Amino acid sequence: EGQSSASSLTGGITARDFTKTGPGTLVIGGTGNLLNTNDARLPLVSIQDGTMRFASSGAAFQLNNVNRNTAAGNLLGHFALNVNEAGVFDLNGLNISIAGLTGNGTIRSNIAGPATLGVLNGLGVDVTWSGRTTDGSGTVSLLKSGAGILTVNGFGDYSGGTTIRSGKINVAVGNATPRGYLEAQTVNSLGSGMVTLEGG
Repeated sequence: EGQSSASSLTGGITARDFTKTGPGTLVIGGTGNLLNTNDARLPLVSIQDGTMRFASSGAAFQLNNVNRNTAAGNLLGHFALNVNEAGVFDLNGLNISIAGLTGNGTIRSNIAGPATLGVLNGLGVDVTWSGRTTDGSGTVSLLKSGAGILTVNGFGDYSGGTTIRSGKINVAVGNATPRGYLEAQTVNSLGSGMVTLEGG
């Protein structure tokens, strides 16, 4: 998608990985958008530049693997997300769960109301997010679950709060529970909302 204006795909996408390029906005709609995978990897959605968003929760990519059903995909995350410096992932007022988060771009929600990005760290993979997480027009929250480590060393000015259900976020020292662990070294990474450790 190299256009400079808005465009859309209306469902039925099947691919191994998915890459968004070009300065325009891409809206993925419809249903039945599948990313192929095997048992050793998770698909990658990469936003090189421009903005990408899903029109609805049902439009979000799903795993296409006979050995992983929907429940397994919901547990691991259906795809890993990479947002490069010139890219924006717009949550669009939705609650979206991903397997991992990398890059140095921007995550925001340009619709009023709450939106949550869940980082599940599928397969226990450790990932680093160096970008900006911000509210936009909405109220963005970050949810971390899964066994892997999410290192957040970018700038966060989202206000919806951060919940650590399991695994670990590297950003502040000294707060630990048996299942959820927070290690903070960058003061502004987790935004202005409450940090909740649900594991203990």
